[in-house]
Amino acid sequence: MNPESDESASPSEPVTPLPLVPHIPPVDTHRTPSIPPRTGANYVIRHWRGDLSLPRSYWVNLVALRLALGGLEYGVLSFAHQVDDPRPIVLAGAVLDLAICLVFVWQVVGVINCARKTKLRSTDHFWPNVAFVLVLLGIVATITKLPTLLPAIWSEFTMALVPDPYNRYSFDISGDGTTLYVRGTLGFSFPAEFKSQLKEHPQVHTVIFDSLGGRMHSGLLVGEILSQGSYSTQVETKCASACVFAFMGGTHRTLGPLAKMGFHHPGWPSMISEQYVQAEITHEKEFLGRRGVRSDFIEHAYATAFKDLWVPTTKELFDAGIINGVILNGKLIEAAAYANSLSGHQAIDAAQAAPYGIRK
Repeated sequence: MNPESDESASPSEPVTPLPLVPHIPPVDTHRTPSIPPRTGANYVIRHWRGDLSLPRSYWVNLVALRLALGGLEYGVLSFAHQVDDPRPIVLAGAVLDLAICLVFVWQVVGVINCARKTKLRSTDHFWPNVAFVLVLLGIVATITKLPTLLPAIWSEFTMALVPDPYNRYSFDISGDGTTLYVRGTLGFSFPAEFKSQLKEHPQVHTVIFDSLGGRMHSGLLVGEILSQGSYSTQVETKCASACVFAFMGGTHRTLGPLAKMGFHHPGWPSMISEQYVQAEITHEKEFLGRRGVRSDFIEHAYATAFKDLWVPTTKELFDAGIINGVILNGKLIEAAAYANSLSGHQAIDAAQAAPYGIRK
């Protein structure tokens, strides 16, 4: 056979097969490639990146955690009225408020990233879009609260860390050691020092107040202390605002011949936490009710704005259960005798007409 012949090779010779070409499906230009979630990072980072499932990011990390932090804050601040000095509790509340703000940023960024990635992984965009809308509404609501929220946090830090301007009080003991005189405004340090005075002078059975007020918490706590014993309380010339709660701790409560008492809604540092305020007000009203004060009198007192002061008449104080005696011309006049004494009414009302630093 001629090697240069054009004839085909013999059938006995092996034939090399052509390589198989794999089938390549057409590219869908309308579908965004899937982004697999990253693993290996800690839980906080995975939420921030949006690598968790959308239900977990929204319902667990945003909604459930938000409710838990709010409940924790309310619980912490509600405990403040049970301690002598609430400033450490208020400081903890301020730190918690600040932490809630920072956590909220982490929460919304994580949900937004998760919703965005969920849309890339799936053709169903309904729930990611719902999450976007709900988070946006939460952001708008939070922004509208910032003008009050930030001053509240600042006020809590100030209240907890700045020296208390109401710590301007003094104590005096009578010569026989049975009467304790309290004068000045009642600051946060007052309850602890008041207890020390009672411990140093166990013969004391009467406490006489001359105070325009101070910290409601301090007055209320001293009232609780006095209510646990058989102390008598008396107003020397004036007792208003926080002083009223301390005075109400006495079993027998009397007014001096020129004494006045003033009531109003408590005032707080600018925009302080609403949870703390409501817990304190609830405790104050409960205390007055336990001491026998009529509910309508309590509501009238709390309806008086902080900038004003309601000064009830002696008869109103008797009728409401605030006092059970007045001192006139060196004699004690109790409720029944006062009601039957026209001259007593006139003399006391005339004496109370003189100003003693309490506004009507």
